[in-house]
Amino acid sequence: MEKLKNELGKWFMDISKYILTAFLLTTLFSELKEWSAVVYIITTVAVIVFLVVGLFLINNKKRKE
Repeated sequence: MEKLKNELGKWFMDISKYILTAFLLTTLFSELKEWSAVVYIITTVAVIVFLVVGLFLINNKKRKE
């Protein structure tokens, strides 16, 4: 069960990196003028949530040892 949590934590961290990369590439190659503030907020919240969940799942294993 601990190995599953560790792998799931890594998966959540990867999703966080993919969202951030997609966001940066999208803003680099396009011009978002109308919804830019909303897009920035949603992306930031999504990246933080996935990163925190991933780190929590990985650190949970280290705390028990």
